[in-house]
Amino acid sequence: MTETVIFALVGILVGFSKGGLGGPVPVALTVPMLALIIEPQVAVALVLPLLLFADAFALYFYWGLYTNAHFALDRRPTPVYTKCINGRGLTWQTAHQDSTTAKVSHL
Repeated sequence: MTETVIFALVGILVGFSKGGLGGPVPVALTVPMLALIIEPQVAVALVLPLLLFADAFALYFYWGLYTNAHFALDRRPTPVYTKCINGRGLTWQTAHQDSTTAKVSHL
């Protein structure tokens, strides 16, 4: 009985997450919930195909219902794009450093 309830809750949580309710939190709860009744490795192996199936299901039903207005870019960059470009530049500048030159504090 409890296994059935937990499997049903996992399915509902995946549906909530794919529907936009709660963001990534419902999916983050699925593996720990399943780990209560089965091994964690098996729980991960069960949740991944469920998430892929939910993505395919959503893609089928929402295909063609979007507009390109969400993806239009201005000629001037917005702060989000500027931060992305700055972050990539900083990563490119520091990529040549190895672990001996980086200042990392060890506990």
